[in-house]
Amino acid sequence: MRYVIMDASFYKLNIFIRPSTQTFTDAAIARQTSNPSVRVITNGQYCNEYAYIRPGPIQWQGEIIVSHTVRRGVPSSYPNFYHYGQFDGLTDMSYDMARGNPSAVTRDRGYNAALGRLLPLINGGVLGTPVQLGSAWRDPPSVGKICLGIHRPSNTIFVFLEEDGHGTTTIPRLQSLLNGMGVDDAALADGSDSTALVVDRGIEVTPGSLYKNPSIPCGPEFSLIELSFNPTSSQFQLNATGTTNPAFLPPFFDGNPFYDSLIVRGFTGTVSILTTGYEFRISSFGGLPPPSLIGGEAADLLGVPLPLVLIAPVGNLTTPTNFVSSSSSPWVEANLRHVTSNSADKGRLEGVMLIRTSSGNVSLYVTLQIS
Repeated sequence: MRYVIMDASFYKLNIFIRPSTQTFTDAAIARQTSNPSVRVITNGQYCNEYAYIRPGPIQWQGEIIVSHTVRRGVPSSYPNFYHYGQFDGLTDMSYDMARGNPSAVTRDRGYNAALGRLLPLINGGVLGTPVQLGSAWRDPPSVGKICLGIHRPSNTIFVFLEEDGHGTTTIPRLQSLLNGMGVDDAALADGSDSTALVVDRGIEVTPGSLYKNPSIPCGPEFSLIELSFNPTSSQFQLNATGTTNPAFLPPFFDGNPFYDSLIVRGFTGTVSILTTGYEFRISSFGGLPPPSLIGGEAADLLGVPLPLVLIAPVGNLTTPTNFVSSSSSPWVEANLRHVTSNSADKGRLEGVMLIRTSSGNVSLYVTLQIS
């Protein structure tokens, strides 16, 4: 059994297409070597034909979507099967699974990446039926299997595989397990000895060598991204209620009413997911807009050295997440969450930041628009 669980705020789906001159696993390793942000590659829907021993050009069955472009295999359409895909946005809201060809979905500009011709293990919390799952329902537990899933309560996506000949779970049992874990959606891709998984240039599940590895045409690839922000639409605003530092209590700066709201724009920074947790790196707080009489970096006004690094344990960024500074001079913490409004929306981080100084606290409302 192998599985990979990924944070949907930081992993993007693309479709990996095997070059005709390489086996699937060799091509996947080469792809991850040339682009280390591609962390996970696995097989997808069924092949239309096979190449024996030597790799060759092979068509997939049904549709795939690559960068909003529909590419059809042979046969070209499977409207009674299911698909799995991602729109242009981020978080679990950007991922979906539904019945039909992926090209039939047109809301929010349609899918950026998707695979069709899949079978439904669970869709919207409803278990797929024996009729929908066909012969896979009756397969013995040893048969290889792969599923692509979405767990919305934890803002995660996942792949689950059992290598052919080493499986321990029947499809009905797998459905029960996934349902018990609260999985919202899970689609079954091509199993048996087609199951393949390459993670960080390491082969975790090897497909059959005679004709499967030379033939598997395509599959999902998941890339790790970093969240960066649009400085013109990101801002910090003084929260006077939570501020105790007298220098920031209105009216300040000689009673100039302009500063009573203290809105700072021009923020630059990133949020990354590391093995140790989330990292929030601030390179600039920006500056005060005209008619400001204060020039330079707002961090100087706030007494914060740059770059500023805040960290948080890995969890669910769509729920309030507490970041704290790695330095205590001054102590900075931020309670933020990733908010999206639709499946095409990358969203924003919003919440409150608190800067503790020897003269008291400065509290800021934070709105950071993801670019």
